[in-house]
Amino acid sequence: MLKITSNILKPIILVLFAAVVIFYAKSTAVNVPTFHLDGAFQTASGLFRLDEGQFPGRDFFPYLGIGPLISLYPAFKISGSHLAASVISAQSMTLLFSLVCISILFHLIFKPKSFISSLTASSCFFSLILLWAFYFPSYWSSEIRFLADPGNSLRPIRSAIPYITAFVFFLLFRHQADINKGINKYLKIILISITIGFVLLWSNDFGIPTAGVFSFLAILNILNSRNENTIKLMLLFLWGVVLAWATLLTTFTLGHPVEMLKFNFQDVARDQFWYFAPYSEGSRIFQFPQLFRLFGGNIFPLLVLLLCFVIALKTKSLHNALLFCIGLTLFGGGALASIGGHLGGYFVAFYLWGFITILFFSLHLFCNLIAKSFSSRSTDLILLIISACFMSTLCFLTYNKYKETVSLASNDTQRFFVEELSAFLPVTWRGYIDYVRVSKGKIVIEEYWGIWSAMQKIFSPWPVDSVIHALGSKREVAKSALPEADIIVTTRHSASLGWQSWNLRQNFWFYDELFNNYSAKEESPTTIVWEKDVRSRISTDIIPDCRVSSDQQSLELNIPFAGFYKVQVEFDFSSRKGRHLLLINNNIGEVSIEPRSGKAFFPAYFSTSGINILSFKILGNSSYKFSVLSCSSKKIDFDNSEILWAPSFEEMLREFYLTDENWINGVARRWPGFFLPNTPENYSRFQVGKIVKCANSEEREIIKAEPSGAYLNIFLNGPILDPNLCGRPDSYTVK
Repeated sequence: MLKITSNILKPIILVLFAAVVIFYAKSTAVNVPTFHLDGAFQTASGLFRLDEGQFPGRDFFPYLGIGPLISLYPAFKISGSHLAASVISAQSMTLLFSLVCISILFHLIFKPKSFISSLTASSCFFSLILLWAFYFPSYWSSEIRFLADPGNSLRPIRSAIPYITAFVFFLLFRHQADINKGINKYLKIILISITIGFVLLWSNDFGIPTAGVFSFLAILNILNSRNENTIKLMLLFLWGVVLAWATLLTTFTLGHPVEMLKFNFQDVARDQFWYFAPYSEGSRIFQFPQLFRLFGGNIFPLLVLLLCFVIALKTKSLHNALLFCIGLTLFGGGALASIGGHLGGYFVAFYLWGFITILFFSLHLFCNLIAKSFSSRSTDLILLIISACFMSTLCFLTYNKYKETVSLASNDTQRFFVEELSAFLPVTWRGYIDYVRVSKGKIVIEEYWGIWSAMQKIFSPWPVDSVIHALGSKREVAKSALPEADIIVTTRHSASLGWQSWNLRQNFWFYDELFNNYSAKEESPTTIVWEKDVRSRISTDIIPDCRVSSDQQSLELNIPFAGFYKVQVEFDFSSRKGRHLLLINNNIGEVSIEPRSGKAFFPAYFSTSGINILSFKILGNSSYKFSVLSCSSKKIDFDNSEILWAPSFEEMLREFYLTDENWINGVARRWPGFFLPNTPENYSRFQVGKIVKCANSEEREIIKAEPSGAYLNIFLNGPILDPNLCGRPDSYTVK
């Protein structure tokens, strides 16, 4: 009777968890996102293209990878194939993928008889730690919330692939880690090959390390099997992986695998190191000895990884070996992204693996100790009943929250429903939405695929979803397609101070076309709509004298009038080893130039007339040669503070200490802490254990300091800070 009751309760708990996920996801989609940079719109762009019958590689190039996009598509289609459906699918699948990952860890550590038991236990555990993270902020809150937030780039889903691969290995070798046991050994090899082939389609950051680590594990298994056909099995595996990968890639790209490979391994790989901010010495790995930077801030999960390795060697258990392989792959994924791009924010999945692994090991030990005093079956039943009651309550509360969210939006005079998006927008968007509706049939390019494209279900002539993903050869494709556009939609500077300013500097090829041939016609709270001019603009042809300095390391410009100018340079750069960043400060910020390009053009701001100096800076090892060969400049005949913006010192600070859904002037909204510039001085000052004093004299102890690119996140004890009382972080002192 106890067993029958348990078997009934487990699926009930899982159904209730699924209902919680659905109601929560639908709640997040009631008010459609309006911040079009990354996040919901980056995901939606690929899903809309798939729904239109487009194929990766042939028609477009998804920056997030093929696998995550395809995994979201069924939920997107079921939910209605609109922008709200994209939000629902991303949110719900993030939660479900996170549940699967936690369940696999649970299964490998607790070793229950069935995976449904692991799913049931993990659904309750997952719900509890999320409630803890959201309502009782603490040291691990930001990492735990990672499990529930699709984020800017679906990283929780991308980082799930090593868990799924490990589970496939577990299913094949669970009785004994021997290629000769269980189902036919050749069938095992084929299934593993297909799995690795699919893994390589997932995403570059986690797909490649997963394929590498688990291929090595498969080869070890073949070698340890002492089979007389070892060589044959090895060749079958290797050729099987290549064939499976090639077949799947060709299928998903509809016969265009080479184009997809070129985008991933030429265009993206070549540009992401020098192109994306931040630009600082400590944010990059320029040469081999600097690989030690990967370990900074990762000591805890690395110790857990070492512990798993020792346990796996000692026990020779498949469970522990797979646990170690998951952790190693997650570290590899973070390392690959950090080496290919920049340091900061790529090891959260690795951190979580370490945290949950240690927590489950501790719980397992505790359960083993108390198991001697209690009846296992009766205890399990009591826990299941409690879990069912807890999940029922959570389901009821989530459903009520969803209904309340819909009711509030429906009755709010400051919001209105947009049928094309199946969600609500603030009334400040009404004029823009009406403008979009009467502008059908025109060729539209959005700087970042956003509300305009989502409403009309259209795509620009670009094969990528935004200007920042037009990397490598795709930049020239996008540039040549710009003159085709009747309308161009850009980001208002006030909508994202830091991003828009950076984008202006790094993608001036885009704005240059805009300034020369388009005029601003309409605005939304976050965007500007530009229409092509019927007549060519009259240029003032103000061309200042631009000379190369005597040391050939800087530019000297004799500016007749203060304002914005377009500067063009030619240079010679050569290096014997390592990688470098070539930077120039244009008085708006730093422009990063591809060192191998030999030429560049960018905007610059000059606050005074007369002689102005623009100096180059090179980061990396000193074994290089650099000289400026020539330069020219011309005044930009355009004035719009939402695009061309000359920063004052206070505005620069406001730009850095941003305010958005996660921060208020640099102070965290959801956990006790703040961020600062990630400089050596701040890192040495704001150490764990020291006391931070805010503007209102409130004092808190630092419990964690976490570098993340250009930012240094500082975690404090106690409740969430009130930014109105504490002030901006640059006013804090430490003792």
